[in-house]
Amino acid sequence: MTLKRKLVWIAAVVGAPALIVVTATALTPENAHVERRRTRTRIANVRAEVDRGLSEGASVAEVTRFLDIKHWEHSELVRPEAMFTDGRHYDKTPIIQVLFRNTAHSWLVREDIHVIFVFGEEEKLVRTDVFPIYTGL
Repeated sequence: MTLKRKLVWIAAVVGAPALIVVTATALTPENAHVERRRTRTRIANVRAEVDRGLSEGASVAEVTRFLDIKHWEHSELVRPEAMFTDGRHYDKTPIIQVLFRNTAHSWLVREDIHVIFVFGEEEKLVRTDVFPIYTGL
């Protein structure tokens, strides 16, 4: 039974006060993450694919070839003037970005997966950051 049907049934049987209590309980932050739809693209899967296919010190061309083979839509190599995300600064750092959209969806929150390939000054891969982005609907 879907949440909508449950709410209608409770309203019909018990009345409006019960509906208000159930709705207030359902809207708590603890329940906001409950998954309604999830794709096969998971953070652990993305991390494993990157770890299998690339190693530290890979060139920009090798990373781009890897992304093209995987059919992962990606940016070109950029050096953002100012960029701060997931607690990290990427200011003037050479990076390539990948964004997997709508990897999970609940009735309040959407999850995307952001992948950032970080290069050193010699344009060799230093690290890969993979993290979720949660957006309220």
